[in-house]
Amino acid sequence: MGLTEVKGIGSARQKQLNRLGIESVRDLIMTFPTRYVCFDRIDAVCSDAVGQEVLLSVRLARPARMAKSKQGRRYVSAEGLCGGKRLRLAWFNADYVAERMQEPGDYLMYGVLRHESFGYSMVNPTVEPQDGAEKLKGICPIYTLRNMMPQGSFRLLVQSAIKSFPPQSVLPEEKEQALGLMPIREAVRSLHQPSDLLTAKRARERVRLERMLSYFLSCRVSSFLSRSAREISYEGVEKSVREFVEQLPYTLTNGQNEAIADVIRDLKSAYPMNRLVEGDVGSGKTVVMLAAVYAAVKSGFQAAVLAPTEVLARQHEATAAKLLPDIPTVFLSGSLAARERKEALRKISSGEAKLVVGTHALFSPDVEYRNLQFVAVDEQHRFGVAERTAIGKKGAKTDMLVMSATPIPRTLSLALFGKMNVSRITDKPKGRMPVTTYLVKKRLSDMFGFIRERAREGLSSYIVCPLIEENEELPILSVTALYNQLKEGVFSDISVEMLHGGMTAEEKQAVLNSFSSGKTRVLISTTVIEVGVDVPHACVMAIMHAERFGLAALHQLRGRVGRGNREGYCFLCTETDNPEALKRLQVLKSCSDGFEIAEQDYKNRGGGDLVGYRQSGESALCELLQDPMADEALTVAKDIVVDEDYAAYFAKVSASRYVRLSNIVMN
Repeated sequence: MGLTEVKGIGSARQKQLNRLGIESVRDLIMTFPTRYVCFDRIDAVCSDAVGQEVLLSVRLARPARMAKSKQGRRYVSAEGLCGGKRLRLAWFNADYVAERMQEPGDYLMYGVLRHESFGYSMVNPTVEPQDGAEKLKGICPIYTLRNMMPQGSFRLLVQSAIKSFPPQSVLPEEKEQALGLMPIREAVRSLHQPSDLLTAKRARERVRLERMLSYFLSCRVSSFLSRSAREISYEGVEKSVREFVEQLPYTLTNGQNEAIADVIRDLKSAYPMNRLVEGDVGSGKTVVMLAAVYAAVKSGFQAAVLAPTEVLARQHEATAAKLLPDIPTVFLSGSLAARERKEALRKISSGEAKLVVGTHALFSPDVEYRNLQFVAVDEQHRFGVAERTAIGKKGAKTDMLVMSATPIPRTLSLALFGKMNVSRITDKPKGRMPVTTYLVKKRLSDMFGFIRERAREGLSSYIVCPLIEENEELPILSVTALYNQLKEGVFSDISVEMLHGGMTAEEKQAVLNSFSSGKTRVLISTTVIEVGVDVPHACVMAIMHAERFGLAALHQLRGRVGRGNREGYCFLCTETDNPEALKRLQVLKSCSDGFEIAEQDYKNRGGGDLVGYRQSGESALCELLQDPMADEALTVAKDIVVDEDYAAYFAKVSASRYVRLSNIVMN
């Protein structure tokens, strides 16, 4: 609905509202007061009131006129008398005030009282004519209008809009009644015209609930409308998974069994799987993924496993060869020789390869699958939305399973709001040791000495740097510089190697083999070892310039240690004094739960787009997550049956996809 449909809004007024970010009738109605003023009590000008918001009855002593400040800023200047005391008045960016305050008379003014060398003053006070005070008895709303239009004029426009276009709830009326909720029409009206502050508070909570429900339900409706049944079906899923589990050389945890049960339900569903398996490093997500791979292949389909690095992809290939020895598997990455790649592509297109494991090469244009149906994406925080979509489009309505120890904010958003199902593995296999995290700002020599002592005990350590080589513009340690420094210094009698992405695949694998065997005791590396490295005798992870890494990367790096029978140690080394950076590192120091870290990352970076491709950034969802009413809204939203009738109802009552998040939080 256009703003000009509201009585009192012409083209000039519409432009004013547009500058306030109000583009529609819904925006106007959902722009709420930031505070309220009680016009039944007039304050007095006195020293005790300085610095406080007060309501004054002011007699105009000098008509308003335009003036300039010492800095050259134009403003409206006037003088008034209040209780016999002179009051200087100033309004910036509010030229309209000069026209309203020309005639002598009494005015009600609301704002912060100041005390200057010349006496008392008020800057940008709200102004109401005294002769209209009888209309302002009781509680009066004050809006944030940035001096673009008078408060009284805005109040009249809002009241007119509510009368002509009363808002409707995203909840059907019978659901509102069943839950005992204040009707949304009454809540909105009470926020703009409250009978008392208690009613305004109740109305505010109801509208907060409504805006959250709008988010949650819009996503569920979107998911309902976009889903389409697949034409294929899996056969004997339970039997296949049972066969796979029974041949495992170990017993699964409760969390793994529950996640596998979720996967079975998804594969038997008429709709494609879209599931996140979340669990800390080493919690056994890979086994859950391989159970689904086995079920897909046994049903006659191809499966693909996408990993962010060749190191991790090779590890998955080796694990698949061990746990799925009878399934023909092909490895595909950008490092393959032309002849190897050609042969791999032939096996994939012919269907000879039932399982394809690899890196980004899996969704290259020249890769054609015979009948790809199941796709698993490991360490999904390392992939963009477009990349995950690209591999999914290699098949027809493919089942998608993504895994991460630290879900990125956007994935957490989707999981929370209904477009992605979640399986959480909260327990870990027996034998996993705890990892203690320390924040190191000085005394690096002590840390290196600690690493040296561990090497003498036959244990290994990682040291991670942000850069491969020195950069004159960035005064931070690089892998090559630290390697040369330590190899010739404190670690001169210890086997030290370096590893980085600039090395060939063969060179990297040779270094990793040496480290895994225990021949190399200290590995100085970039984040290439963030995933895919499983060395039980590694017990120390030292991360240089830790403030330069994201929370997800830090948590993954920490997960490389504590994988054997010895306690792990993680040192977060930093020289920064930035309070925000230090606060972020403290999250890692005090928390070891991947999902909690993801929530903190979410609050720091934002949730990204629920529908779209933006991975992070400021989002209204950041605010929603921190709202104590979010749990209540989620509970209510989940109780709503989303079907064709409700989808039609939602579309009718929603003037826009999301309710405008305006000035709803009031003191």
